Amino acid sequence: MPAIIRADALDQHGVDLVNTNRSQLREDNEIVGSLVKFIEEAIRKSLAAHAKRRESDVDQQIEKSKAAKRMMRLTNTLAGEVRTSTKQLLRALAVKHGADSTEFN
Repeated sequence: MPAIIRADALDQHGVDLVNTNRSQLREDNEIVGSLVKFIEEAIRKSLAAHAKRRESDVDQQIEKSKAAKRMMRLTNTLAGEVRTSTKQLLRALAVKHGADSTEFN
């Protein structure tokens, strides 16, 4: 994922961390490596939290939608793994498109 980092403060510490053309950080040192790992972990956590929030929101959407509730009830008539897979598919469609969307229906 591309990002813009204002690295002027890094450049003031006597260690050459910014490429001469100022287009990117030098990745051949521990400081920049640590910074990249920190940013990657922060992005990973943010994406996980966002996905968790969307999934919890979709449960509320399904409860509010008559059509979605009917579809979820129909899955209860299916057997074992098919029921589980179908519910997962419906939830994934609701997360991506919304519980009242044409794609979900």
